[in-house]
Amino acid sequence: MEKISFIIPAHNAEKTLEWTVESVRRLDVDYEILLVENGSTDKTEKIVSELSEKYENVRALNSEKGVSKARNKGIQEAEGKWIVFLDADDVCLKEIEKLMIQITSLNDVDLVMGSYMKDQTPIIHDYAALNTVAECDDELKVWMLSRPTLRMQAWAKIYRTDFLKDKKIFFNEELSYSEDSEFVIRVLEKAGKVFVSDIPIYQYKTGTPSVMRSFVDGRIEAYIKALEAAEKDVEEESPLVKRAFADYVSAHINIIGVHDIFSCDIRESWGDRCRKMRQCLEEGVIQRALLRIALSSDIQNLPVLLCKYRLTAIGGMIYYLRSLQNRRRYKKGKNR
Repeated sequence: MEKISFIIPAHNAEKTLEWTVESVRRLDVDYEILLVENGSTDKTEKIVSELSEKYENVRALNSEKGVSKARNKGIQEAEGKWIVFLDADDVCLKEIEKLMIQITSLNDVDLVMGSYMKDQTPIIHDYAALNTVAECDDELKVWMLSRPTLRMQAWAKIYRTDFLKDKKIFFNEELSYSEDSEFVIRVLEKAGKVFVSDIPIYQYKTGTPSVMRSFVDGRIEAYIKALEAAEKDVEEESPLVKRAFADYVSAHINIIGVHDIFSCDIRESWGDRCRKMRQCLEEGVIQRALLRIALSSDIQNLPVLLCKYRLTAIGGMIYYLRSLQNRRRYKKGKNR
């Protein structure tokens, strides 16, 4: 079986890193684990060193602070035929062995996209060309971009190493948010053939600490910067893909609305929140996307459409309720 390089950025991950590494070690595959410590202030660096000394196929690397810098260091150092990005608080599922058997002879495939588990809930892909080699065409790009929160993560995917290196596809180190999906957009732009699988290969844990679940000053501006970078990535794409990119932007507006403007954890007046949302919608990249979002859009776009048509207070209430739901889910996951 062909060798996989598991790249694990390790930043302040002392509580979870060892069981993340263990999830790879129990696999019956040829692998190396690249632990990239990047500016931790807890015991992560010590744990990384200990694991690399204890296990022959675990390598300790260092980068400057930042998940993109850590992943790029891993790409540069990877020796396997395939690369898998694994977050230091998630786990790789044993089912990846089945998928590796399927793709071993697929030398012309640049990207393999696995299904995954969100806690105990399976997220099984429904792409039309499931479990077959397919062209990375407009149909695939539209499918990916239309539901970015389900499909555009860097993890739960297997990348051919020489494809990333030959095409010089690395993470944008200037982005602090949404760097995953911006990276995947450029992967889709350059990829030739892909393989989308219904086999869950990754478990994403929502009950672990995450900056996404708390307010972070400046995050809205960081998202706008990422959207502007992604918009440049799709400049040469077809009108069909650009329409799907509008849904991609809409999903980010939803994230901003839930986590950064109408979050139940933020102490601001309702009027101030509505003004902040209106200011956000005036950004050029968002304005251009809103022109492509129609009333017939997916139900997920409803609060975006309400805000677009100046019904910001109603759209904001939907975001507030979603924020409450997220808080309950997080507490439930934390108590498991």
